[in-house]
Amino acid sequence: MPSSSQTFLYRSAAQVTFLIAGVYASAGPPNPSAIVKTTTALYANARTFRGSEHVYQSGKTPKGQYSFSVTMQVIHTSPNKVYIHQIAKGTGIASKLNRESISVSDGKTIYNYLIEKKIYTRSPAPPSIPTLDMAMLLPKLSNLKLIGSRTVQGVKAYVIEGMPPIPANIPPQVRAKIKPVEFAIGVASHLLLELHIDNITSSDQFTFSNQVINSSIPASKYHFNLPKGARLIMPPAASQSPPRR
Repeated sequence: MPSSSQTFLYRSAAQVTFLIAGVYASAGPPNPSAIVKTTTALYANARTFRGSEHVYQSGKTPKGQYSFSVTMQVIHTSPNKVYIHQIAKGTGIASKLNRESISVSDGKTIYNYLIEKKIYTRSPAPPSIPTLDMAMLLPKLSNLKLIGSRTVQGVKAYVIEGMPPIPANIPPQVRAKIKPVEFAIGVASHLLLELHIDNITSSDQFTFSNQVINSSIPASKYHFNLPKGARLIMPPAASQSPPRR
């Protein structure tokens, strides 16, 4: 007959075996809603952020086909300090949007400087600036589906799709043409790596790379050095924030 201590050990071993079996039995496909929740929280709670973003849009209008790309280097400290170096290039009708700009917020004032024209605007900084705008889109998507996994930027990533919010006044014939948003999230890092939006008349591809969260960033990064010869212009009332990211 086993002693009381042996009985306890047998019971403990049985409980461990049962728990392990339960974990494996309940382990199914990753939950896309849980993945999105983790990623959204990662960016929302980030104290600091560094990264690069590339946006490519192509489409067709009555005036012909066009393409438009934007490359941004972003440095951010929560809640509202930011430095963004942006280069935009377009073809077709989008060629008018070619520009290089710098946006800087020191937490009190935000400056937007157009390098070629040597002009800048100055306005009060908003109380908060998102770490990554497109990551804030994810919780607004519905009918999330995990459609697979693939290698993105050298790491394994979940590929998920979800329907964007559709205003109630959108006609049924237009509503039927709206496609899911597809995006990739790193399995280990939980970072948003890619996002693709198919609009009715255009296609947008976002790539997010070189991301570092919660590193040390000196306050000097958010100091706007007024270029020699730069001219201040008054911004439109609605222009009080950095470029959308």
